Amino acid sequence: MRVDLNSDVGESYGNFKVGEDASLIPLISSANIACGFHAGDYDIMSETIALCIEHQVKIGAHIGFYDLHGFGRRKQVITEKSLKSLVSYQLGALYGICALQQAKIHHVKLHGALYNQVAESEALSRAYVESVKAFDESLILYVLSGSITEKVCESLNMRYYSEVFYDRNYTAAGTLVSRELSDAMLTDLHFAGQRIISLLKTGELMAHTGEIIKLKADTICIHGDQPNAAEHASFLRTQLIESGVELI
Repeated sequence: MRVDLNSDVGESYGNFKVGEDASLIPLISSANIACGFHAGDYDIMSETIALCIEHQVKIGAHIGFYDLHGFGRRKQVITEKSLKSLVSYQLGALYGICALQQAKIHHVKLHGALYNQVAESEALSRAYVESVKAFDESLILYVLSGSITEKVCESLNMRYYSEVFYDRNYTAAGTLVSRELSDAMLTDLHFAGQRIISLLKTGELMAHTGEIIKLKADTICIHGDQPNAAEHASFLRTQLIESGVELI
């Protein structure tokens, strides 16, 4: 078994600090760096890229709605044309700062409400995939496992990783439980870790209402903004290695 371990990082803004990036980044294999719309700024992006280079962690663009106040987790109406511009704008920002440090972007992942809205829409998924492909068709898209975006990636011949979440509950439809509900996040390290190991072995996971759903897992996400994110990452990394899983 081989799997990528990713986390959302670079989400601080000026003097406002979010997450434990210095402790978290050495524990993961790929980093999704906020590109300044939902979180992050040019200095934070530069510092986070440097941490990734130091610890040989793959660099990804974490693209969200223009929504600093809501941390990109509020739904917005967006057209396919505007989505293409939004994606290209943020990709260009990260590309420019990467160039200063002779680094390259490895992957792209949407954030928050934008991630979920695109995953449920064929039109938005197509606009998203087309925009990234036009920018650099060698990039890998990290997309919700079982989503419409996977099918669009396949139809447009764009490489993708099916993503599952270590610290989020799932609905019976295979989508993430809304953060408005009390059981959206998982905080029990042992339960969350055992659930992921079981998923990698069986391809199955239990929804929050008890149904069994099937998911493919190429990459596992740990949210970098949650409390004790580094502790969660350390625990999961150990569990994976001890279970014979190779981190890629």
